[in-house]
Amino acid sequence: MICLTGDVHQPLGSMDQRAARLNEVACALRYAEVGERCDLKATLFVTGRAAIKHEAELRELAGRENVRIEGHTYSAFQPRLLFRLLRFLGGAVYGPAWYQSWDIAHTVRLIERVTGRPCVAWRTHAFQSNRYTYAAAHAAGVQVISDEVTGPDVLFPRYRWGLLSLPINVLEDHTHLYHGLRTPEHVRRVRPKGGGRGIGVGPDPASYTPEEWAAIVTAQVEHITSRGGLATLLVHPICMHVADDFQTFERLCRALSRYGSIWAHEALTEYSVKRWDVHSKCNT
Repeated sequence: MICLTGDVHQPLGSMDQRAARLNEVACALRYAEVGERCDLKATLFVTGRAAIKHEAELRELAGRENVRIEGHTYSAFQPRLLFRLLRFLGGAVYGPAWYQSWDIAHTVRLIERVTGRPCVAWRTHAFQSNRYTYAAAHAAGVQVISDEVTGPDVLFPRYRWGLLSLPINVLEDHTHLYHGLRTPEHVRRVRPKGGGRGIGVGPDPASYTPEEWAAIVTAQVEHITSRGGLATLLVHPICMHVADDFQTFERLCRALSRYGSIWAHEALTEYSVKRWDVHSKCNT
């Protein structure tokens, strides 16, 4: 079984957006069309500001039968000056607990207003969650979070701080894929400055062409599913647009079409809870 996910943002001035011909919600519409042709469900985590900026397009996206829209912070930590101050006050990139509570509750309300569906899954921008994030998300009605980045040997979701966590256990694209302005030359130039953590921040020490990345993803999905696990993929619509206008994504979706797919919220009922009991006391 697989869970295909992607993140969608408002205008940020990012490298990917500078290289794109489409805004991120328009990219997500193309992404959804490709997925639908391959009979794949897609969970898209969308910022609150994207829901405001591209409301009509997001309503169209939410109306597609294979798509569910969930939350991804209000502003993706923009403006940066504000979040520098919040980090100083709260000791975390996402800011203090009171700010996180407002941000999550406000974003959930926006997503629900635009889509007409409950917002019950969450992913923090750049995976910058902590225990306060989990508490605030739970209070806002969120039940599933997908913020852990692991290797493919982590096969199953697990409960953390009261929420069901879907580990991203397949090689994600943004920090591993050469695309657009993220060329091999760029990675070589900025790697010493970025730390190479490969978790959504800075350049990753291992980067690949679209063909190489897709081959690794396909092999990891096979490894996970052959053992009865849930392969959770993070594949950004804008990365697939910038890389080669969805050609790699088309090939990847055809390969993924051999597996059953679920939306993030369906993980709550798709697997036996007893399968996760060994992880239920995880607090890290």
